[in-house]
Amino acid sequence: MDFGISEIMMGVMAAMSAAGTGLSVASQVQQSKAAAKAAEYNAQAITQGPTSDVANIDYETTQQVQAETAKNKEIRSKQLAMAAASGVDPEAGSSKMIDLNNAYEGALNELRINYSGELKKQGAYKQAALYGQQARNYNAQTPWLVAGGALQGAGSLARQYYAYKSPGLINSNYGSNYGLGTNYDTSV
Repeated sequence: MDFGISEIMMGVMAAMSAAGTGLSVASQVQQSKAAAKAAEYNAQAITQGPTSDVANIDYETTQQVQAETAKNKEIRSKQLAMAAASGVDPEAGSSKMIDLNNAYEGALNELRINYSGELKKQGAYKQAALYGQQARNYNAQTPWLVAGGALQGAGSLARQYYAYKSPGLINSNYGSNYGLGTNYDTSV
């Protein structure tokens, strides 16, 4: 079989089209894999290790509870000192009621701090779960990227081959001129 310049050019164009499609698909797959790794890293950064968001929330909550406990002890000490200075029995009457009320409020504040910390941790775990799902989604799209790229490349090659075999049916912009060639009136 004798190959002319047009057959060689057709082969070169087909090879370039296939290579371009392959590189485009490879790039998309790499981007998808990188995004999946980033999402996995973000999920782990939130939940694992001593510097994770969850560990920081635990630390902050513990510090806040300890500060609240220290404040409550300080209030109790001041109340006992004032009662002793005034000669009032701190274990009887209104002094006892004030002391109980302050202890109650202090305990409630500690519970509020712990509850707030737990809500923050739940939010962090949910964010980590979202990152995990995002990573799974990125990984799941890889075969579809490859399939889409292969179909796009096959369509481009088919279009080029068809244009080569039927030059009068398709113009240079790959738009159809319905087999009319180049000699037709477009004025209306």
